Amino acid sequence: MALGLTSVTFRKLSADEIILLAYRAGCEVIEWGGDIHVTNKAQALDVRRKCRDKGIGINSYGSYFRIGQGEPNEFEFLCEITKTLGAKVIRVWLGDKGSSNTDREQFENLAARVETLADTAKKFGLIIAFEFHKGTYNDTCESSLRFLRKVGRDNVKTYWQPFFAGRDIKNLKGVIENTAIVHMFNWSRLGARYSLERGEKKIKEFLSILKANEYTGDIILEFVKGDNPENFLNDFSYLKQWYTNV
Repeated sequence: MALGLTSVTFRKLSADEIILLAYRAGCEVIEWGGDIHVTNKAQALDVRRKCRDKGIGINSYGSYFRIGQGEPNEFEFLCEITKTLGAKVIRVWLGDKGSSNTDREQFENLAARVETLADTAKKFGLIIAFEFHKGTYNDTCESSLRFLRKVGRDNVKTYWQPFFAGRDIKNLKGVIENTAIVHMFNWSRLGARYSLERGEKKIKEFLSILKANEYTGDIILEFVKGDNPENFLNDFSYLKQWYTNV
């Protein structure tokens, strides 16, 4: 288990600036986003070398590949980038509508596509993990488990992140055994960003559940108030402290 950040927290910063910020904070890993910072293998090699020089690992590649829309050759290229980074997990998005709006035929089509992509990922030694997000099929613990059981592949997992809408504890407990990466942040249910300290009670509860269940994946601090690097440093300090002491 490692604590780190995801580069999309700071889309306006360069990769070099993000690495220095992660180093200052004491991050063990960085998850690199596929929209700006790492879009090809040359960038992947560059950030891998620079992270290694700072003693920072790379756990995952946050791609924006959407199951049901992206093509297999596009996914294979993203696997090549992930492998070049030295990461083990490639993040993808499961469909383009919530589970309650996905019919049986659409569910079966998603499953068939994931099975094919899982075979591709396995050739690269990678784990596919679905962003846990509204507006995708992977939006509740029930739908997530239903899909993972349907596919039944050992290299297909899920992310988890809080929605702050009343089901977070249930969702976390439900998917924890199948979770590769946790994204942590403190938002309102309407998307307002707060300091991590303001959500101390709830965040500590999440961390306690992870520890009690011997979670072995990584915990990645994501979006911070005002997209401010100093706020990130403060939030990450609390995250390290709380995880050590819960």
